[in-house]
Amino acid sequence: MTPLLAGIACAVLVLGLLTLPAGKLAAVALATLVSWHTAALLLTIFSGIMLARLMDAGGVTEELSSRLGGGCVLLVLPLMLGMLPMPGGALVSAILLKRLGTYGDELIAFTNYWFRHLLIPVWPLYPAFIITMGVAHLTALELIAINLPLAASAIAAGMLLCRGMKFSLLRCLSLLRMPILWMLILPLSIGVALNLPLYAVISATALSVAILTRAGAGGIKKAARAALDAELFLLVILVLVLRDVAEAGGAGERLAAALQVSGEPLVGAALFSFTVGLLTGIEMAPAGVAIPLFLGLVEQNPQALLVLFASGYLGVQLSPAHLCLTGSIHHLGAGFLQVYRRVLAACLLTGLFLGVWLLFQYTSMAVL
Repeated sequence: MTPLLAGIACAVLVLGLLTLPAGKLAAVALATLVSWHTAALLLTIFSGIMLARLMDAGGVTEELSSRLGGGCVLLVLPLMLGMLPMPGGALVSAILLKRLGTYGDELIAFTNYWFRHLLIPVWPLYPAFIITMGVAHLTALELIAINLPLAASAIAAGMLLCRGMKFSLLRCLSLLRMPILWMLILPLSIGVALNLPLYAVISATALSVAILTRAGAGGIKKAARAALDAELFLLVILVLVLRDVAEAGGAGERLAAALQVSGEPLVGAALFSFTVGLLTGIEMAPAGVAIPLFLGLVEQNPQALLVLFASGYLGVQLSPAHLCLTGSIHHLGAGFLQVYRRVLAACLLTGLFLGVWLLFQYTSMAVL
């Protein structure tokens, strides 16, 4: 068992035994193991890895590198694939970027993870965005306007930590001439919009890519064998068990209660949202739990919605239960602490930039 797997397994045991009776812990773990949600997620990840393997074998990485330059690919490819929400979606770009080893496994893992999730606050295909829009009774454009400073802060933080990489807008636009990327983007976008099962949509996309790249039966079988990663599947199951144990034991509510700050309800609400994100590692969880609970604050102060969304977003980004983080590190063979240190720095910078913007807004309103 790898150190990452062992660490998550220990986290499950420690958190479970602290919050649940032993029998209940075993029942929660068993229920997670045999649930259709777990099976569907594993099928989605399997088909996603298979798709990435077929794209890699078809020369997609080489073409992207030649068009953009290796350093630019590290930023652009995860950002592009981040427009298509899927569980563990960072695994797809991680596989494609693995051959760019000259940049170091830790830097590749960080850029793949961070830039993959930059659009969550402002992209209407993400469940967190959709849930927040519905709960707060906002239009898509209204929520984009509210969350834009968060997305801009996260982009600035990522670019600052990746300074030195050359970025060319004209080269990025040249990607539109690559048929294989349209074969990837269009079917997945339609599938997400129609709410079709992702494993079915991704499998169909993989078949289309196999036909376009003339992979043949041999190439498809090779990609399928590579997608059968037992350690990765175990990692996924452990992450899901950790999330379900945290939920069943009420860890989020207990910790949030301990973190409440008297006289500052927005601070307590932000800590609660951050805690939910940190414990679950699922971007829609803070939107579905924290924002409805503190909707009164949002109605009193529109900036409260930005604070709540940002707190949950940063909590999810820092969560060891976030499948994209653990999956990227697993596939790229990077050191967890080295990558996590970069993610922590990016989150701190994002929070700093957003805090400065909020302070400027508050000062401007006070003057008026």
